[in-house]
Amino acid sequence: MHLNKHHLIIILICVSNFVFSQNDENQLLNREINEQIFDTDNFYPKNAIQSNKQFEPLNGNVKEEIIIFSDSTRIINNYNTKGSLTLSEVLKNGALKSTYSYEYEPDGTTISKERGVNKLNYTVYHKDKYSTKYYAVQASNEDQGLFYKYLDTLFINQTKYSYDFIKQSNSVYNPIFEYEYKFSYNNLGYLKQIQIFENDIKVGHFINNYNKNNQVISQELFWDYKWFLEDTGFPSVRNQTRKIEYQNGLIKSITNESYNPTSRKWETSVKNYDCNIVKRKKLTEVECNCDSGENIKIKIDYNGNWISKSIKSDKEQEVTKRELEYYE
Repeated sequence: MHLNKHHLIIILICVSNFVFSQNDENQLLNREINEQIFDTDNFYPKNAIQSNKQFEPLNGNVKEEIIIFSDSTRIINNYNTKGSLTLSEVLKNGALKSTYSYEYEPDGTTISKERGVNKLNYTVYHKDKYSTKYYAVQASNEDQGLFYKYLDTLFINQTKYSYDFIKQSNSVYNPIFEYEYKFSYNNLGYLKQIQIFENDIKVGHFINNYNKNNQVISQELFWDYKWFLEDTGFPSVRNQTRKIEYQNGLIKSITNESYNPTSRKWETSVKNYDCNIVKRKKLTEVECNCDSGENIKIKIDYNGNWISKSIKSDKEQEVTKRELEYYE
């Protein structure tokens, strides 16, 4: 068969587009797998999770997601057609624990207003004319807890790739304090940094460092600088750093250094991972074994979003399910 110059150019363009498409698909799949190995839902402190989900990229045009945890906690998130979170509800044993709502400019992506309320116990919502922060003020002391009594949930100061989250509470340990979390993201929407302030004083930070392939190669979690001097009493809750190595796009090893304020020394641990991927027609199944004895099983749907993950160790197993509905 004879091919002229024009036919050859067309074939080369088609092959090139196919290769790029395959590479993009593999990168998205690898990122989804790596995120589950990172286990960011449990690695980040819980008070940062909800705000970080505001900008977490999703694959495909997701309309609603329902995340079901082993402890009967259920999170329901709704999205607009631009992929922006509009409503998030947290339920425990069927009872509503908190709700967050988001409003956007006509472009559907630039946030204009957020309201966050725990247990829906509030009466007043207004904007402070002297700032860009919003207030949802609680009406009574019902269901506030024994030690921490939340006064206000304060929002928000937002630019294109940064985000502030502020919560004020009254505690028997700290009479009045205000925490502010400043989130910043790269141009792909991946988390770069969280800065933590207490009463306008910076008390901690979290940093993700990326390589040219947008893979996280190191992390610095100094969530409270005083932890360098005071022990939390929990070895897993300490200031720490992590270095990540990859092989064929997937995490190969994570080296963790945790600072022990009692001995005044850094303690090092290394986890090595070996992952096996099986691609089916509409489902990808992944199993990763760690030399620490941890076993991770992940199921990923046809759009590249995880729908099931199981993390099993010698002591326990945690299974999380995720139901996704897409726009037509």
